[in-house]
Amino acid sequence: MILVDIYVPSVEQTYDFNIDENAPVSSVIEEVAAMVSQKEQCILRGDAGSLVLCSPLLASMLPMDKTLAQCGIDTGHPLILV
Repeated sequence: MILVDIYVPSVEQTYDFNIDENAPVSSVIEEVAAMVSQKEQCILRGDAGSLVLCSPLLASMLPMDKTLAQCGIDTGHPLILV
């Protein structure tokens, strides 16, 4: 498990998440979207398939079929869900 900060521009909030670094990025997106929707009592725009997880440090979108570890994401790494 790693601790990451995920900024969600659509709700203008940053959230701390403990996430399995061996989970596929697609699963992480689904989990984060569900948690944010529940916490904010709203539905994020678009469906989970249209959301993308980005790394500002790597200046890239994370591939859906890779794990966070394979993308080089570790504890403290900031991410953006758009």
